[in-house]
Amino acid sequence: MTTNYVISGGQKGKDRLKILADVVQQSTYNLLKNVGISEGMQSLDVGCGGGDVTIEIAKLIGASGKVLGIDMDSSIIQLVQEEFKQFTNIEFRVLNAFDIQEQSQYDLAYSRFLLAHLTNPGLVTTKMYHALKPGGVAIVEETDFSGYYCYPESQAFTRYLELHRQVIDRRGGNVDLGAKVPKIMRDSGFKNVRVNLVQPIFTKLSEKIIPQITLLNIKEAIVSEKLASLKEVDSLLTELSQLVESEESIIVFARLFQVWGYK
Repeated sequence: MTTNYVISGGQKGKDRLKILADVVQQSTYNLLKNVGISEGMQSLDVGCGGGDVTIEIAKLIGASGKVLGIDMDSSIIQLVQEEFKQFTNIEFRVLNAFDIQEQSQYDLAYSRFLLAHLTNPGLVTTKMYHALKPGGVAIVEETDFSGYYCYPESQAFTRYLELHRQVIDRRGGNVDLGAKVPKIMRDSGFKNVRVNLVQPIFTKLSEKIIPQITLLNIKEAIVSEKLASLKEVDSLLTELSQLVESEESIIVFARLFQVWGYK
């Protein structure tokens, strides 16, 4: 089974994920701490991407713990293996989330910004459930694009959101999955499922560039799916750069559902 992942991988994808990770780093760290991630835990980071959360988990679990980061993108795994090679409690492996086979191995299973791209996210949460030891915890962070907007209004931004939503939908995903994650986890067997909500606001140039970079990384998929021409996408990128560079502009990112539950 494949994920039909829309966003470019490799170095370009890693660079984008790093910018996004910097924006949500504090809220993710707070979540990990509040849920009780601690030293010695055996952990699994599903769809680890650039390893930005893998490294945070590694710091919390210490030398007595271990975290395995898996991703189907072999090029990005090669990059993070080199970047984090000094950490003895981290391992990275090329593995599709649908192919997780471990049973009762982990104290923690974590995933961020993955399930929205999948045709069957419940299969992955079920894999995470079975990979956990009894009493283990799974944490999922996922988006809800319905609250994603900018000020002042921008036709280019509105069109970007439309295309982003359409291309994910065309590939079988759902950018509004966040609110559905608690039920998906309960259906996978998780108990005591809890929910928190955060919503980043971008005011700095380094943050506001995220929609523009994302559009650049999904451009190939948009054109391939015949949702827009290359000329239109390039024009949107130019218009988005003007929005980004405006001192007055504010971008309110998608709502981020933080969901956790126990085996």
